[in-house]
Amino acid sequence: TDRRLVRVSFIDITQRKRAEQELNRYVQTTTTLYELSQQIRTSLDLNQVYQDFHHAVGKLMACEVFLIALLDEKQQDIEDVYLWDAGERFPNARQPAGEGLAGSIIISGEPLRVNDWNETNARQTGSSLFGHVEKDTRSVMAVPLFRSNGQCFGMVSPQSYEPNAYTAEHEQLLLALASQLSKSIENAQLFSETQRSN
Repeated sequence: TDRRLVRVSFIDITQRKRAEQELNRYVQTTTTLYELSQQIRTSLDLNQVYQDFHHAVGKLMACEVFLIALLDEKQQDIEDVYLWDAGERFPNARQPAGEGLAGSIIISGEPLRVNDWNETNARQTGSSLFGHVEKDTRSVMAVPLFRSNGQCFGMVSPQSYEPNAYTAEHEQLLLALASQLSKSIENAQLFSETQRSN
């Protein structure tokens, strides 16, 4: 009976530890979502919004590589407005509309999650490398950004050097965060347009 009591106690402790870990993860997620909404809701500085967004996503999932790309309808191209790799921000880059990972996501309006990225995925999306290209990106997640009128105007993509870095839960979190980012970008763009017209 002593062995059975020890085993039952061990199972109880293990279940309690799992419940504590789940609760801690929930608190971290909820806190990060709240803090992000407070930070970016009122900011009109897009670079600060991008940095705050990247920092928030980094608290919730792997993102050694991170990019935000926006469709420039006037220029008919896509601007990578935020490029991050291995602790370093890279200069903005442009590509023709409809090309690359961003073009693929903007056209489809659908999220993408690949946990073992390879050459086939790169060819299918027309993706190109940036940053520290000596390391291979293994996990890629990308979600679309939508305007309030439902038009897809961009993409955000955390990426990892490790395989199997993202789950369906990560995808849902990123979609929720992307909705907040979309509103902030749209507000900042409207403010900028208003300032230019005055």
